[in-house]
Amino acid sequence: MPFIYFGGGLHAASYERLGGSVQDEVRTTFSDALNEVACELKSILPLPEYIELRFGSVLKLGKNNLATAYPGIVTICERVYLEYLDAEDAIRGLMAHEIGHLVDYNYGNDCVQPGYLETVVSEGKAEQLGEMYGGENYADLFCEKGFTTVAEIEDLLFEADERKNLVPTVKELNSHFYKTASGFVALAVDLNQSDILQSYNEPTSHFVETVEDFFEKDDSFEFS
Repeated sequence: MPFIYFGGGLHAASYERLGGSVQDEVRTTFSDALNEVACELKSILPLPEYIELRFGSVLKLGKNNLATAYPGIVTICERVYLEYLDAEDAIRGLMAHEIGHLVDYNYGNDCVQPGYLETVVSEGKAEQLGEMYGGENYADLFCEKGFTTVAEIEDLLFEADERKNLVPTVKELNSHFYKTASGFVALAVDLNQSDILQSYNEPTSHFVETVEDFFEKDDSFEFS
């Protein structure tokens, strides 16, 4: 399974200013959550051999980012480790979300490439993992409540068609975007009678074409 370690000298000043015992609690809480999810997914999805855990600032990550993932690295924004340390379920969901991105890098999935549809699929898949491991607490704290509607998914596809290869801005990557992207991916997975873990390595076109084809054949579909 992946070995979780900490990047020396790479953390936000807010983390470095924490007392030693609080630093230990922050480090243990997030590493345990990351380790727990990694242990459960290691036999199903390809995880990196090592995962470096960092604690970053809002200035560096952006105010709409709770965490980021790049090959072998997960960085947690100070908004999360300063405000939500007791929300263990939500933290586990956030770690699952970021592991989802690491899996995309390890698979070499095309959704890690720049583009609006690529971002929709990448974030939608990661949200599905986040909801799977974080449950209602994850959705309550880090994503908008409620179901995604067909109209919202159609608007997302229209926006993607208009934007083509452009990437959503950090400002646009808000909780509503994540919620709708998650609904988009969930619909594609359901239509293929699969599940998110089985579908993770499918290319972006698989998710997009599944949903577009369905809307062309049945515009009366409603979420239950």
